[in-house]
Amino acid sequence: MTLTTDDLFTSPATFMGMPHGRPEAGCKAAILGVPFDCGIHPFRVGSRQGPDAVRAQSALIRRFNPTYADFDPVSLLGAVD
Repeated sequence: MTLTTDDLFTSPATFMGMPHGRPEAGCKAAILGVPFDCGIHPFRVGSRQGPDAVRAQSALIRRFNPTYADFDPVSLLGAVD
């Protein structure tokens, strides 16, 4: 992964906009992206980009259910990515 100027001034992309960091006291959930890109086929690579792709698409997930608008699972669990 190469760093650009934009990477220095923005926070990293996280799953569903969760805070970025290590789990601390009171944290009940953590998201870990584990890239795995080895196997038996030498030309079919790319799964190392999986965790970043899942984080990018998770921006489309709503954290609130309109029926239960006062329930936010990310803040309730103290989740981090």
